[in-house]
Amino acid sequence: IVKLNMGLVKSIARKHRFSRAFNQIDIEDLEQAGTFGLIKAAHMYDVRNAKGASFYTYAYRWVLFHVTNHKEVCQNPIRPTARTKNTLKYHYDY
Repeated sequence: IVKLNMGLVKSIARKHRFSRAFNQIDIEDLEQAGTFGLIKAAHMYDVRNAKGASFYTYAYRWVLFHVTNHKEVCQNPIRPTARTKNTLKYHYDY
């Protein structure tokens, strides 16, 4: 099921290839992060509790989550805590 849906991972990785912080993130890195999401979706998917959603629809959310999370990690090598972020937003409109 993972091999059959690798096209989904590739299409999402292509869409999110360019970011604001860097000119370009390696497509292989994004595909690897998306593959982790696809494996997680295959592990968590239950046909009986899917409420009519196909696996493709269910996997899209997981792949998108992992790809965007990878982009955030690459863009911000030093991640402030949530409290620091809230303080910066309050004082500096960060």
